[in-house]
Amino acid sequence: MVGDYFDQASRILASPLPRRRAFRMLLSMATSGTVGFLFRSEAKIDTRFCSELICDDVAFPGNHPCGIRNPGGAEFDICCPAGTTCCFGNEFKCACCQHGQHCCQTTQGNASGKCCDDDTQCCTNDKTLKTQCCFTVEKCCPMPNGGDSGQCCPVRWICCISGDGSRTTCCDPDFEKCCANANGAASGKCCPVTTSCCRNAAGIATVCCEGNDRCCENHCCKPLEVNGRFVDSCCGPGCCNGDRPVCCDIPTALCCKTGECCGGGAAGIGKCCEPPLECCKGPGGVPIDCCDPNKGEICDNGVCRQAPKFAYNGSGGGKALAETDSTVSIFRFTVSGSGSLLPPNGVADTTSITGNLDAFNYKTRTRITMSQFTGFEGLLGNGTTTIAVAGHALVNGVPMLVNFSARKAGGVITFELKNANTNVALAEGIGEAGRAAISLTVQ
Repeated sequence: MVGDYFDQASRILASPLPRRRAFRMLLSMATSGTVGFLFRSEAKIDTRFCSELICDDVAFPGNHPCGIRNPGGAEFDICCPAGTTCCFGNEFKCACCQHGQHCCQTTQGNASGKCCDDDTQCCTNDKTLKTQCCFTVEKCCPMPNGGDSGQCCPVRWICCISGDGSRTTCCDPDFEKCCANANGAASGKCCPVTTSCCRNAAGIATVCCEGNDRCCENHCCKPLEVNGRFVDSCCGPGCCNGDRPVCCDIPTALCCKTGECCGGGAAGIGKCCEPPLECCKGPGGVPIDCCDPNKGEICDNGVCRQAPKFAYNGSGGGKALAETDSTVSIFRFTVSGSGSLLPPNGVADTTSITGNLDAFNYKTRTRITMSQFTGFEGLLGNGTTTIAVAGHALVNGVPMLVNFSARKAGGVITFELKNANTNVALAEGIGEAGRAAISLTVQ
């Protein structure tokens, strides 16, 4: 008796119901005029595959097979003891009904694989064969399109069954309501009457929002305070979280990653510009677009445009002496292309660079040649000329990434050629007077 009591109470307490609702269900059923339902037993469904229970009438006289035999295929026999009847739903749901019990059936008359006591009502889902035994103080919840759901609820309670039967819940009408999906059908979700039902993007009710919280596609957002007043927006606390915690645009409820909000502020109008994209603002400082500098884009009053191109030509070379030990190196280079403006008086290019670089370090007997360039920067101004290039070179025949720069300032010319990965100098020095020169023109 005690074991049966716990079996029945556990069915309710182990269900998806909130704990308080489960206790209210038990109390509602108990106070409706009977407590005997707590002590009724149900035949247990064996959770093993039915094919694992082999009938042996010799060892156990009176035992009889129950199930389906498929010659040449799987055999799903179970063995029912003497005095019991077979209740075979399928190879996963099978049982032997004892005296005082009956085998539950679907509306088509097929066995469900579960037994219920004779003084209870079978409630079997035709599709899944999910079965519960409803007591006299319970009702079997019907499916919206006919048939049973496999869910028992207290008689006074609301059966909240989703259209496909995948969500079945009992709602206490004194405290709860059955949430409707966007199409008006029940969702299988109960919410307290003091809350609002919140639907996801598919229109299915999934969560309950309290008080003034706003439903924002499966999230409940707290009111957002802007300039001392609360704004109804899906950008509030509870919605902008995870890897996008920043509310950047209130009207559109745009949440950005940290450091990516362009604009925003008190007005809450902004855009997310993920690096390397840069914020492009229009009239009044309102962010309108995100420009990609790697594609040569610049912001023009809120519009991303291709930066104007400037033709450049650079050349130079000569004999140079290292400052430390007067090691002699010889340089010769030419470079040209069309690049974007590099403020204030320069040009940068990564796509159209052509030219050659040839250098030789007499002390280390190192020869460097390069004709594949990946980057160029040229600067003019205040009597200073700077040319810097990067690319793939051959160093004594060995491929290597290198950086080269030539600079003229105050009449002094310096050359520097380094391994791009280690920053070790391959050739460098100060140009010998009258035997070194560089020039750069930008049009």
